[in-house]
Amino acid sequence: MIKNLINLLFPPICVGCNSVLLQNEKIVCLKCRHELPYTNHPFTNSNTTFEKFYGRLPLVHGSSLLYYRKKGITQQLIHHLKYKNRQEIGALLAEWYLFRFEANSDLQTVTDIIPVPLHPKRLRERGYNQLTTFGRTLADGLHTFYNDQLLYRKRYSKTQ
Repeated sequence: MIKNLINLLFPPICVGCNSVLLQNEKIVCLKCRHELPYTNHPFTNSNTTFEKFYGRLPLVHGSSLLYYRKKGITQQLIHHLKYKNRQEIGALLAEWYLFRFEANSDLQTVTDIIPVPLHPKRLRERGYNQLTTFGRTLADGLHTFYNDQLLYRKRYSKTQ
C-alpha cells in the first residue's frame, strides 16, 4: 500500500526519456530499450574494444555491450549509475550483457570478475563503486568468482 502511494506521488521515470515507466518496465521504458545502441561485439573479436586493448594486456576477448554516444541513452545510464546512486542500473546492464553474450564461448572460460577499483577518496565521496553491482551480477550469471581485492588504485584522478 505504501509503495503504491509512493509510486503515485513519485512515479518511476525512464532514465532515457524521463517518461513515467509502466508497471512492467524497469529503469528504461520499452521505447528507449528498443533504441539502445547495441554493439555486434558478442559475435566477433574484430571490434573496437578488442582492438583498443590488444597488445596492451593479455587479452583473449574484448567486448562492449553498448556504443557510447554523447547525450545518448548509454550516457544517461552511466551518469545515473555513477552519480545518482542508481546501483540497480549496474545489475540491469549485467543482465543485458549476459543475455546478449550468452552464445559467446569465451565467457565460459572466465574464472574471475575483477572490477577496476575506485581511489579510496573517490569511494568515500561517492559511497560505492559503480562496478560492484555490475560485477557481482555478472559473476553470479557466469557462476564464477567476484574478486574486488586483487587491484588497488593508488592515483587519484579526475572523473571521466
